Amino acid sequence: IVKQKGLENITVDELVQEITPKGRALVPDVIKKEMLARLRQYLSKHDDL
Repeated sequence: IVKQKGLENITVDELVQEITPKGRALVPDVIKKEMLARLRQYLSKHDDL
């Protein structure tokens, strides 16, 4: 996308829209589930957040 539009003609939001789905697809589901479980555990211990 940077090559197509040029560095000066692209916004951060456009980069995020382009990169996020590809990045998420690279993370295995087992890792996503583990991280979600860890976040839930942390938040349950720190319910004052």
